[in-house]
Parts: sequence; C-alpha cells; structure tokens
Amino acid sequence: MAKSKLEINQKKLSLLFEEIDESSIIVIKGHLLIEESLNKIIETFVHHSEIIQKARFSFSQKIVIAKSMSLSQSNNSIWTIIEKLNTLRNDFAHRLSSSTRQDKIEKLIELLKTEIGDKEDGNIDLTDQNTALGSVIGLCLGFLSSFEEETDRFRLLINHMDKVVNK
Repeated sequence: MAKSKLEINQKKLSLLFEEIDESSIIVIKGHLLIEESLNKIIETFVHHSEIIQKARFSFSQKIVIAKSMSLSQSNNSIWTIIEKLNTLRNDFAHRLSSSTRQDKIEKLIELLKTEIGDKEDGNIDLTDQNTALGSVIGLCLGFLSSFEEETDRFRLLINHMDKVVNK
C-alpha cells in the first residue's frame, strides 16, 4: 500500500529535525541583526520613518537605500559581503538543500579573509565554517554600527538646523 502524503511529509519533517544545521541558524539570525541595523539606518535618516516602514522594502532594496545614504562608504567592499550574505540567507530560507550553498559559504569566507587581510586576530579560527560565518556577521555589524552612528549624528544636525530655522 502506498504511503499517504501526510506520512511522506511527516517523514520529511522528522528527517529535517534529526540534525540541527548550525550554519543556517548563524546565517538566518545574523541576517536578522543586519536587517535590523539597516532599518535603523534608513529610519534615522528619513524625516518620517512611519511612512518608510509601510513600504516593506526587501533586504536588497534596503541595502541599496542605505548605500545611497552613505557619505563616504557607498563603495565599501563590505556592502558586497552583505549582498552575498543575503544570497546565502535566501538559499537557506527557501531551499532545504542546495548544490551551490557550500560554494556560497566558501565565497563569503574568502571575502572575509580578503577584507581582514593581515588584521586577522590569531584567536579566530577561520577554518571552522561556523566561526567564520559568525565573523562575517560580526564584520558586517561592525561596519553598519559605525554607519548607524553616522546617521545618528546626521539626525542630530538636522534636528538642530530645524530648531534654528523654524523657531
């Protein structure tokens, strides 16, 4: 007798949770933190964040918007890392398995190595995939944190100008 679709799907679900994929957790949760930072940057930069929130921009669109707001870092190579991380996150989020996933992970780690170059801390084991992915997330968040500070200073300046001009 043939298995029902329910039995087949239950078996797939059981197999899916037999092993926890730490890389997927790191990438998906790290992606959320990066998106949160992009949201803060965009919302701080605009005058009416409640309006921009309604637009429901995709992650890729948020990257483009944030890059366009940057005074001096719009061509920084970390934007490419953020874009590649988004591609990897989409792979994890939309496919149970992928023939290109490992290549995407290795490309991200290579970009990290290129970015940190000789600045590499001897305490970071980039041969461990999950540690390297965590370092990619950390690098991106560090970059975006400085950008958040830049937008905070911009907002303070705009608020001051508004008070002076519109007494």
